[in-house]
Amino acid sequence: MYEPVQRCTHCGANLTLDDLRKPNCTYCGTVLPHRAQAEQHAQVVGQVMNQMMGQQAQIQNQWRQGFGLGPMAPPPPMMGTPMYVANNDVSKNITRMILIMVAVIVGFTLLIVIAGFLFAFLAAAPR
Repeated sequence: MYEPVQRCTHCGANLTLDDLRKPNCTYCGTVLPHRAQAEQHAQVVGQVMNQMMGQQAQIQNQWRQGFGLGPMAPPPPMMGTPMYVANNDVSKNITRMILIMVAVIVGFTLLIVIAGFLFAFLAAAPR
């Protein structure tokens, strides 16, 4: 168990590093300030990226019109989901892919070992 490193701004409870990894205070359920600030930063970054992609689409449309091509469709807006939810989904997908790869490799290795034993057994059998 970790030692307390911070106090909750709402209830005053001592929070450890494990508690700070969670989105809410373990004791009162208040959203921790660093999580709220990270979500605000993510929303600002999403807005900036949307503006940049919109400007890039305008520039590309000007070039496309110069070559006689039609305009491009604007890109869809970036999603405003919290980072920890997206990372949780990504980690589940990565875990699933790793399990599938390990199962395939173990199965293939087992098949090769069985084939090797059968070959050695048949080669050693008297004729």
